[in-house]
Amino acid sequence: MQFRILSYGMIFFLAASAIFSSCGIFETDEFELNPILDCPEIQLNFGDSCELTILGAPQTFFGVVTEDCECRGDTLGNIFDCPEWELNFRDTCMNADGTLGILSGDCVCLGGSSTDFDCPRLETNIGDTCRLDNGDFGIASEDCECLGNGNTFDCPELQANYNDACRVPGGGEGFIDENCNCEAVTTTYDCPELMLNFRDSCMLADGSFGILSGDCECLGGGNTFDCPDLQLNVRDTCTLSNGNLGIVNERCECIGDGSGAFDCPELEANVGDACRTPAGGAGIVTQDCGCESNSMFDCPDLQLNIGDACITADSIPGSIGRDCRCN
Repeated sequence: MQFRILSYGMIFFLAASAIFSSCGIFETDEFELNPILDCPEIQLNFGDSCELTILGAPQTFFGVVTEDCECRGDTLGNIFDCPEWELNFRDTCMNADGTLGILSGDCVCLGGSSTDFDCPRLETNIGDTCRLDNGDFGIASEDCECLGNGNTFDCPELQANYNDACRVPGGGEGFIDENCNCEAVTTTYDCPELMLNFRDSCMLADGSFGILSGDCECLGGGNTFDCPDLQLNVRDTCTLSNGNLGIVNERCECIGDGSGAFDCPELEANVGDACRTPAGGAGIVTQDCGCESNSMFDCPDLQLNIGDACITADSIPGSIGRDCRCN
């Protein structure tokens, strides 16, 4: 009887061994452990950094994985105030000694600790963008609370406001319009290849400053501004003390109500400013905001008269001759 029980036990052992061997249980390979992820379809967890996409194409812009397993962030490729830092003014930055500071308007990291912030706990300032618990963006309130549900933007789906900088599909610069689309910047220059307008300051080959002529040539070698202290000319756009735009008056003062509005907004110019006629010649902006051929100057291409002071190609002071050359 005892022999029969042992035989049954031996048979059971041999059968189990065969089954386990066929399953590879006795092999020396290590077990493969698959981590459990919050978002298995993108192989990431909540709060992880993720790569955003623009129009379906991967870009080097990053966001954060939300609890809906979505990569949320700035999909517009907005231009940073300080590209070298990849940060904006008043953003948190790291000093060389490892302490936190605030990025200044000169792109310098100032301050030595998080106590420099209006809201040290949030490490941000009142009115700055902050991150809500659900991964969306909000605004830091005066009570240092991150308020909002992601809908504090003019365009929540873009997480941006009207007139914010953005990148158009072709990669050029644009701005957010009232339809929450990225509209290409269509500012035109009198001299597109130089990205300058007539009478703008320009740099000569010797490093000195001149003025851009009606032929898109940089003429002059010295300070030829109407207002040398401002390095601007009368009626040029200037910056008021409050940071808004104004106009330079005949006393070389920057005046205005801050609107910086042009007499002819569609031309982005004022009456009397130099302009380019449809035929491509030098002209003057008229009262009805048209650009008429310039007959006021003896030498329209230079926007100068015979006898006017000028700087020769050799950087020597001279005067405009009857051949419209600086002699």
